[in-house]
Amino acid sequence: MADETLAALRSLMASHSPKLDALVVPSEDYHQSEYVSARDRRREFVSGFTGSAGLALVTANEALLWTDGRYFLQAEQELSKQWKLMRMGEDPAVDIWMADVLKGHIGLGNARFPTGTTGHILDVLARLPLWKYGLDYRHGTGHGIGSYLNVHEGPHQISFRPAARNVALQPSMTVTDEPGYYEDGNFGIRLENVLIVKEGDTQFNFGDRGYLSFEHITWAPYQKKLMDVSLLVPEEVEWLNNYHSKCREILAPHLNASEMEWLKKATEPIRA
Repeated sequence: MADETLAALRSLMASHSPKLDALVVPSEDYHQSEYVSARDRRREFVSGFTGSAGLALVTANEALLWTDGRYFLQAEQELSKQWKLMRMGEDPAVDIWMADVLKGHIGLGNARFPTGTTGHILDVLARLPLWKYGLDYRHGTGHGIGSYLNVHEGPHQISFRPAARNVALQPSMTVTDEPGYYEDGNFGIRLENVLIVKEGDTQFNFGDRGYLSFEHITWAPYQKKLMDVSLLVPEEVEWLNNYHSKCREILAPHLNASEMEWLKKATEPIRA
């Protein structure tokens, strides 16, 4: 059935005006919902692969499916011979990887950008430290947060996906900052804060466009045991120490003596 669907899809791509050379079929629906309804399981319909995570790419000559280590065996069983399984994963040392993800996390959270900027443009800020080593992650970097609807709520997002071009970030929007890295069969980690878009405090205002920045509203210490501090620049160390100081200030009134002792140790200043 999946092979017939693939053939029909290629026929539609060839007859499209202009002709489509490639088609990306994601797992997510239009609303980035955590649970995708049967009618929106496009990647499953095209490939036959029923796992919850994956990305399909169809061209005239190839059909590729990317997924992570949880689904390698399942994908091998469900994909036909017309599909090629692309296994996500690389082999960096944990401390180097942690530092690079943290760099991207800090870089995005501290960004200042012109009014009208989309999350598609900002996504690269979180990936650059990993790209330096030829590494990446296959998920989006950030999504809106719903109050009454979806956990992943649009219309805005910070992502490499084309939909991230559609809506610019605006003041008062909430969005996550969550780069990560996953090594198949070994470990995975993701750093996530929730941010609010706000007016940016910039020295200049080129073109009278107005500038925006982010305000952090998640306050939880980072695990310092996983950091190779020597890989951080002084500005990143300063940001981390200031963030931990703010964690102590905000959380202290809500903690008992033993919890406060843990918080003090977790937020002690680090030195490069």
